[in-house]
Amino acid sequence: MVIVLIYSVLWSFSADLKGGSRNMLAVGGKNDSVQNSEVITKGLNSISRAAGDLRRTIAIRDKVDSVINKKKLSLADSVFLENALLELKLIQQP
Repeated sequence: MVIVLIYSVLWSFSADLKGGSRNMLAVGGKNDSVQNSEVITKGLNSISRAAGDLRRTIAIRDKVDSVINKKKLSLADSVFLENALLELKLIQQP
């Protein structure tokens, strides 16, 4: 098993020395880097928005759980639950 591990490490470095993957990186131009940065920015914005939505959803869930655990719900609790449902629907919309 150790021999296979050593062989694998040596093989991966020898494949790099042949220049197969290094030449592919040098092909891209300036426009590619601008497009890649735009894609990365859009991706990060999407991740950030999803994280914010997840935080809001968890906060709503915690509040809803505390209201539901009451023995008796009041009119204000019902209104709160209805508003929480509407907010969750808004979060789900793209």
